[in-house]
Amino acid sequence: MRRFSSLLLVSFTAAILVGRVQAGPAEDAAAAYAKGDYQAAARGYETAVATLPSSGLYYNLAMAEMKAGDRPAAALNFRRALVLDPRMVDAKIALSEIERSQGLPVAKEGIFDKISPYVPFATIITVGSVLFWLGAFLAVGLLVFRRGGIGVVMGVVLVVIGGALAAAALISEPAWAQRNDGVVISTKPVALLDAPADQSPTLTNLPPASCVRIISKRGEWTYCESPGGEKGWLPSANLQPVIPAA
Repeated sequence: MRRFSSLLLVSFTAAILVGRVQAGPAEDAAAAYAKGDYQAAARGYETAVATLPSSGLYYNLAMAEMKAGDRPAAALNFRRALVLDPRMVDAKIALSEIERSQGLPVAKEGIFDKISPYVPFATIITVGSVLFWLGAFLAVGLLVFRRGGIGVVMGVVLVVIGGALAAAALISEPAWAQRNDGVVISTKPVALLDAPADQSPTLTNLPPASCVRIISKRGEWTYCESPGGEKGWLPSANLQPVIPAA
């Protein structure tokens, strides 16, 4: 019993120490932000988010970067905050402001983007799945007991509606929808090239904070699709994925 109590005490103490270690960089960053030292705040939040990623820490990091003048990096981390919490309205507003300042087209919101501030994607997917399986059991059960008619039709309708709802919500869910997205983090426009070589023709120039769809990689180059639909190559050093590598 004493040994068990000792183990509990050690575990509890370790948990407290870990919590303090994780909270330390964030607290230091908040203090630096309050003093107006935004670069130090950004460094502190980077350390904190690397230890324990959260929508709040990504948002605070983005705010510090925006105040420090690094708007492309801020756009990237606002997007990361929204992946973890699509209901973060302040992050959406700040991201739209950055995109407008860079002359980028602001993406149109779909129906699920408008619903997400009020109903989480997970809830929509769950409701769709429940409707799908309810309809499937209803239709199959009635057919097994040879009781067709309107009940089977209702079951099929529930299957179609539930499946479509769950699939549409899953595809629109930020972590899935942005799994191949990347943000141009250079503070200057980056040329999208026709081939993975510095001397190849320029297809278009991508403004800082542009969000592109990553298609493939070859060495130090990334093949991607621009917001305007052009496909070409740019140096991977100028691009960061919205979903951080595990």
